[in-house]
Amino acid sequence: MISLIQIVIITIIHSSLYYFFPIQHKSIAFGFTIFYSEIIFIVSILTFNFYLEFYKKNIYLIGLVLLIITSIFPLMAFDYRPLRSLFLIILYLCVFISSLILIKGKIENRLESKKKFYIKIKNYFTELSESKIPLDLLMELIDEITDSQYHSYQRFWHQYPKSRKRYSKFKLEDLDHPFTQYKITDFFRDKDSENYKAYTRVLLKMTEEEFSDYEMIKYQYEAK
Repeated sequence: MISLIQIVIITIIHSSLYYFFPIQHKSIAFGFTIFYSEIIFIVSILTFNFYLEFYKKNIYLIGLVLLIITSIFPLMAFDYRPLRSLFLIILYLCVFISSLILIKGKIENRLESKKKFYIKIKNYFTELSESKIPLDLLMELIDEITDSQYHSYQRFWHQYPKSRKRYSKFKLEDLDHPFTQYKITDFFRDKDSENYKAYTRVLLKMTEEEFSDYEMIKYQYEAK
């Protein structure tokens, strides 16, 4: 859709210029005219937008190369129509820049993959655990918390369109939310009632006294 809008706009502008300031077809080198720059532009911007959508490396270099290719014919006609050629090059530059801005905004407001949620949560909990929690138990907890957080983000992302940027990427600070902490505590208590306090304290970074106060608050909340 982005490419289509860009192509339509540039076609209208180019056609208007060509109508008011025509260039003879064979007056430019190799029998080509500035008109063909539009064809190259369409191919280039489609290529660039496709690259931005599926690849993220060297986007500025790729954009510069495609812009240079797109500007070849306007440059060939520069001596004959300098202002128009320069204007077309500037238009092409603006279109490429608009692609970068639009795609960047689209990416920032897109919910990141569940895999990225998992990686962030796994790295965070693994570092906190310091091998004090059985690995199989920790991995099971990570899966459960990942599912819970991802589904919450999905719900909020759709429920609050104006806050999509906030919910587009997982924030580790959300693991400090009481509901998430309660889920961690309940998980360990269900899986290992003898050691759940020690395991929970490790991930919640609490002392014994802090954990006692925490459990009291948790009990009062759940007893309402």
